[in-house]
Amino acid sequence: MKWSEEHDVMLGREIMLELWKYKAGTRERGQCLDRIAESLNHLKKPPFSVSQKSVRDRLRILERDFKR
Repeated sequence: MKWSEEHDVMLGREIMLELWKYKAGTRERGQCLDRIAESLNHLKKPPFSVSQKSVRDRLRILERDFKR
């Protein structure tokens, strides 16, 4: 899947809802990333095809770019 700005916005909305409740590296955060990936995959527009790993990787990229 190619990430677009619209995909990033939808990912950001999902992350803002619940991801920051959990400490990085915990089982709960991993479960939260699974729920986010599942929620995004159910969206019709924009279409998603993501896994926990792809969500986590994209989040790291967005954080890195923001810090620059």
